[in-house]
Amino acid sequence: MTEIETARLILRPPGRGDVPALVQALGEDPDIAWSIPLIPTPYTVADAREWLAGIPGRFETIREVPFAITERGDDELIGSISVRLDAEGSIGYWIRESSRGQGLMTEAVVAVVRWAVTEHGLHDLHLTTHPDNLASQRVAEKAGFVRGGMVVHEPPFGDGGIRGLRYDRPR
Repeated sequence: MTEIETARLILRPPGRGDVPALVQALGEDPDIAWSIPLIPTPYTVADAREWLAGIPGRFETIREVPFAITERGDDELIGSISVRLDAEGSIGYWIRESSRGQGLMTEAVVAVVRWAVTEHGLHDLHLTTHPDNLASQRVAEKAGFVRGGMVVHEPPFGDGGIRGLRYDRPR
């Protein structure tokens, strides 16, 4: 599987060694669970293992490619970003609380977009944020996405909301 390097990050395939970092980040940060659909609360070791085991199937069915986000020189997962390589390419991401506010997620989004365009010819990309997730909206805008409008979001966000704010990557 692919590895992407940036100035400060290495985006690599998630693996079994990421289970403790996944459980810590997703189990201890309620902000992630309310803004991302399908993250169980509480998040357990079994949930992390199930997610990792399901990665090959998600690629086969919806062509989703997830990356573990790590800082150069430290292989510990600090977040995750995934891209769907279908006709309506979409990006989803989260980063642990202690790594926020440093521009790391913007750097990861820019790198994944570049990879999707250059390696897969995927020019139409979008992402959807929870309407109250201002940090995610700033990441989208700094990464070059343009705010579209409110859309119905399926599945519902972790807080049950079904309205999302869509951002599109201009060609």
